[in-house]
Amino acid sequence: MIFLRINDYCILPYLSSTDQSGFPLVARIIQIFNQKNITIADSQGVIYHSAFLSGSLKRQATLAVGDFVRYEKIANSYRITTLLNRNNQLVKNTSAARKSVHVKNGIQLIAANLTDVFVVIACDQRFTISLLERYLLQFQVPNTKLRIILTKQDFQSDFLKIKQLILKSYPKLAIFAVSIYDQPSFAIFKKMLSNKSTSIFIGASGAGKSTIINQLAGQTLQKVCQVRFGDQRGKHTTTSARLYFINDHFGYLIDTPGIKEIGLTNTAGTDVFADIDDLAGHCRFKNCRHTNEPGCAIQAAIQTGQLDATRFQRYEKYRRELDHHHKNKQGKQQ
Repeated sequence: MIFLRINDYCILPYLSSTDQSGFPLVARIIQIFNQKNITIADSQGVIYHSAFLSGSLKRQATLAVGDFVRYEKIANSYRITTLLNRNNQLVKNTSAARKSVHVKNGIQLIAANLTDVFVVIACDQRFTISLLERYLLQFQVPNTKLRIILTKQDFQSDFLKIKQLILKSYPKLAIFAVSIYDQPSFAIFKKMLSNKSTSIFIGASGAGKSTIINQLAGQTLQKVCQVRFGDQRGKHTTTSARLYFINDHFGYLIDTPGIKEIGLTNTAGTDVFADIDDLAGHCRFKNCRHTNEPGCAIQAAIQTGQLDATRFQRYEKYRRELDHHHKNKQGKQQ
């Protein structure tokens, strides 16, 4: 019988083979710098630096923080040979010109094998419903819970305005607020974490992702930097995704660099506009373009005030963006 070790990096269920010394051959990706500089951890919580990819794995797969891999020890080095099956993955659009161990065809793998996704939004930064919808569309990951964390709630008027805007459009969305000046707010947040969870924090620079992790850890794991005066934009202090073991209560947390823009590539978040999809199913014609066709249920809903016209316009914009992405992807594969 295998007993779960809290700091095993969730590796134990993957163990099926060992080397002659009895040490496990399975590790978890902690951080990726390049193909020859990858930080991994084994089931004993031992961290190895400067692991590298085997030649065959370079050609076969891209890696992400949180991945489970097989490795072998060669002299004083560690060669990663096999990528094990992922439970899920979180990706974002990136420059097609960028080359990295976790970038392929303009899609960057940020993390894998997650249980929780926390979108972090600072109350002192510019906010729009469109920004929120892009987060919801792109970062809803299968087999995870997505929640919104509003930081810097001490900016009371901004906090109330943002919360009201979100709840008006998405009343069922889980929203939590935290502030370093309000420690009880972290008590509520902590209840969402468990020792078996792997949680990722996504948001703009200066949103407070690293601050939250430092608060949970009770120490400075990541440097933080104040936002720039004038445009309220954060400076990049986190330069690559990094998985941390916090303690036996909060499990594993992944900090990520600030996101500048959110290009859509994900189709899993379709429930964001489930009401519009449902209306479209009631149109008289299956190929209805929802403009001036007779029997269009969407235009009828707009006329009666059931559906907000600007929300539908955003929906159409996102759909065109996703269609464009998939056409480009298919063109590259041919």
